[in-house]
Amino acid sequence: MLFSCLDEIAWLYNIRCNDIAYNPVAISYAIVEKDKAHLFIKLDKISQEIEQQLAEDGIELHDYHHLFLFLDEQNKRKHVFRGHEYLQLCCF
Repeated sequence: MLFSCLDEIAWLYNIRCNDIAYNPVAISYAIVEKDKAHLFIKLDKISQEIEQQLAEDGIELHDYHHLFLFLDEQNKRKHVFRGHEYLQLCCF
C-alpha cells in the first residue's frame, strides 16, 4: 500500500522532522508490503543512527526522488494498492 499523507507516514514509522514549518513531518512517501516496508525520503536528512534503527525495524530507505522508478518496477511485477483518499494525483 502506498502512503503519501505526511502525518500518516510520521505515525506509521514514528518519525518526526522539520521539513514544514510548525509541522513535525518529513516530506516523504511510504510503501508497506506484506513482508517489508519502504520509506522514500531525502537521504541526507537521515542520520546513521536513525538509518540503523529503521533497518532493524525492517524499513528499507530509498531516495525521495526514486519513488516513481520504484513504482514502475513494482507495477511490472505485481499490483501496488493506492488508496485514493489522500493520495497525490501524481501517484495514480
